[in-house]
Amino acid sequence: MVGGVATILHGAPRMTGGLDLAVILQKENLLSLIGAMERLGYKPRAPVNPGDLSDPVVREAWKKDKEMKAFIFTAMPEENRKIWTSLQSIKSE
Repeated sequence: MVGGVATILHGAPRMTGGLDLAVILQKENLLSLIGAMERLGYKPRAPVNPGDLSDPVVREAWKKDKEMKAFIFTAMPEENRKIWTSLQSIKSE
């Protein structure tokens, strides 16, 4: 754990709205993280397949082509989840 929550756990008062994690970029670790986030109801903020996070070639393409520097999971309100699911089904057709 890194970021604001880690700072709070060390005793410093700080407001934060998220939990930052530093993860070893090995496929097994990433698939475990993805599974846990999905079970908790989190989805990627970007319109991408979360499983692609475990593919180093795809991650490099994201960095190069999309200038991605972080991968963000977010818990979406139900109405946003419906829109996201609809977009994913259109994208996969």
